[in-house]
Amino acid sequence: GFCCTSSQIAFRAHGRILELVPVSEIPGCSQAHPCILFVDGQEHTSGVKRNSYMSILLKRAGCKYCCVVGFPMFLVTMALFASGQAALIGLGLVALAGLVYCCSCCVVASCCKGAHYNRQGDPQYQDLCQIELPAIQAPSSQLESTA
Repeated sequence: GFCCTSSQIAFRAHGRILELVPVSEIPGCSQAHPCILFVDGQEHTSGVKRNSYMSILLKRAGCKYCCVVGFPMFLVTMALFASGQAALIGLGLVALAGLVYCCSCCVVASCCKGAHYNRQGDPQYQDLCQIELPAIQAPSSQLESTA
């Protein structure tokens, strides 16, 4: 469904499985967005399993949208409708459309994606391409400064 689409960029390198999971904070937006790196099924800095990490991340994003965008937009919409003036009621309709978009595409979709990751089993990495990455060595000046 709409909320459960995901793109998986996974490959093998140096005997490890690397996966990049793009996380678009604003659905339907082509702006640059963060990617989360998972190594052997765990987030690279915290060591939390992929599905648990993504579930928590997306549920928090849904809560953030609700608190930062949804609730204030609801208050503005209600204030515009309560004014009783035709021009402000027209703006209220525009704000209502934005509120419906925010709630359906940002809040509900993030929570749905989080629940999807929570229900999903651990990823099965099969038929991944093997990428040969060159070994990276620190310059000698860095080695001497750390010794």
